[in-house]
Amino acid sequence: MELIDIALGVVLTVIGAIAAVLAAFYWAGGGLTLLSFGLFTVGFGLTLLLGSDAVDTFIGMSPAARGYAFSILGYWFPVPGVMFAEQLRGPGWHSSLRRLWQAWIPLAATLTLVDIVTASPFAVGDLYRLFIIIMLVIVFGHVLGPGPFTAPAERRLRRWGSGLLLVFFLHDNLVALGYLPWQLALQSVGFTAFVGSLGLITAQRFFTNQRELVIVEHEMNTAREIQASILPEHPPQTDGLTVAVRYAPMRAVAGDFYDFVAVDNHRLGMLVADVTGHGVPAAMIASLSKGAFSAQADRAAAPGALLAGMNTALCGSRLERQFVTASYVFLEPEAGSMSYSGAGHLPPLLWRASSREVVELGGGGIFLGFLPDAEYPTQKADLRSGDRLLVYTDGVTEAADPAGRFFDEARLKQFVASNCGLGTEAFADALMARLRAWAGHTSTDQPFEDDVTLAVVDVV
Repeated sequence: MELIDIALGVVLTVIGAIAAVLAAFYWAGGGLTLLSFGLFTVGFGLTLLLGSDAVDTFIGMSPAARGYAFSILGYWFPVPGVMFAEQLRGPGWHSSLRRLWQAWIPLAATLTLVDIVTASPFAVGDLYRLFIIIMLVIVFGHVLGPGPFTAPAERRLRRWGSGLLLVFFLHDNLVALGYLPWQLALQSVGFTAFVGSLGLITAQRFFTNQRELVIVEHEMNTAREIQASILPEHPPQTDGLTVAVRYAPMRAVAGDFYDFVAVDNHRLGMLVADVTGHGVPAAMIASLSKGAFSAQADRAAAPGALLAGMNTALCGSRLERQFVTASYVFLEPEAGSMSYSGAGHLPPLLWRASSREVVELGGGGIFLGFLPDAEYPTQKADLRSGDRLLVYTDGVTEAADPAGRFFDEARLKQFVASNCGLGTEAFADALMARLRAWAGHTSTDQPFEDDVTLAVVDVV
């Protein structure tokens, strides 16, 4: 039987180590369940190995050291075991499983300290066995009772594992009482069968989660491709203007979007918009807003009327507690003028080359999709050679540093003034680099805490 315990100990230790390693690579797909199962299985496997006298020959450990290792491991490996039961069943009745492993940590620490102080492994062995019995009653009550094991395969595995454990447990007690003519301990085999059945349930759930994650990832890639298709590949070529756009979604899909309408080679309309929220819901509303904007192409030269038309369309779409902010500008460089309007959006910034100052282009109305009859006044401004227009979403000014401070409008205005000599593309790149440095990013792949979109227009 000792050889069986050694073989089981080796197998369980290896399986537990593999589960713990997998948890590190697949944490999002049930990593905590895998980790707790792995640590528990490694702990149980090592107790089987340390409980065998034959192990001394292989590891060269003194009987005293092996006794301490065996007792301390016995105190601590129930902690991940109960955590594993909680991952399978939930916190339990009145959070009993969670409270159990939380209470077991100071208990294990106390028992470990008693062994060290008394220089005697399992110095309070009877008390420890009592705690183990209480723990097993609570855990088995959850594992064997009705609960989330609803799949037929999980129910079968639970019955087989629990049945073998109970049969071998009964066998060992009958042997101890002298009712059976042989001396053979099989409790470790039964316990291994029970752990193995729960391990198979864990594996089934893990692979199911991985399949679901692959499906979700595929759907997110599709959503990303769809959203990318609604954004312009390049700004339209317009005489007298150079345009650069930078777009950094927080997630795979975003609520920010931008678009252009080119009336001809001399006039350009530009929209920058932001949907409240993040992810797929915001991206869906962004697609609706894109369609609403495209339907207003005949109003390109009238910013207020264009936003009013978008608002009417979005109010009819029932956005359900989400709304859209937008800023639309219509640029006529040959005429030296621009007109603009906003819908609850941050005001565009205009760098005046002649006076060397940054001007906020305020005005506009309420955000889109809320009041069907909302009005959006149109404002006008002059455009001169060397002027620079910056239209952006709140992800720019709300980029936060590690201390939680926003980049804010004041810093943005200072950046615009300080970098007026850069070309259009260089300015857009420099602003994105400044935002990443402010947020403490070490690579361009790190996402901001919100979607970031900025459009730079230079009058040349």
